[in-house]
Amino acid sequence: MFEPLFPNWSSPAAVAGFVALIALSNVTLVALVATAPGSGRRLTAVAAAVAVGSVAAAVSVLRLGGLGNAGGNVELLARFMLILVAGRAVVSRPTAVRIAAGAIAVGGALVLLVVTVPLYGEATVAP
Repeated sequence: MFEPLFPNWSSPAAVAGFVALIALSNVTLVALVATAPGSGRRLTAVAAAVAVGSVAAAVSVLRLGGLGNAGGNVELLARFMLILVAGRAVVSRPTAVRIAAGAIAVGGALVLLVVTVPLYGEATVAP
């Protein structure tokens, strides 16, 4: 089913699932930014644009002939900046619920970020 999207992977469904986790993580981080008191529409719009661009870049990097190593580095940097902005949004007006949600969202996003590095290496350097 996911073979046309990720044709050079032995398990395209697993790669698609990983990209879906990245998308879910990005949506959660944008929600943290959007619900922060004092967070303007502009910051939320920029965070949403970075999140969508991150997922699109991830798909492109993982496809043969996509953005390549430089694109992967830019995508990782964009996602790291999204994590920082979401973390800042949480600590700007902390409540117990926001701290717990932020810890889970930011922690999960950091784990995905670390796992992405060897995956991008496999996609861009190893083939």
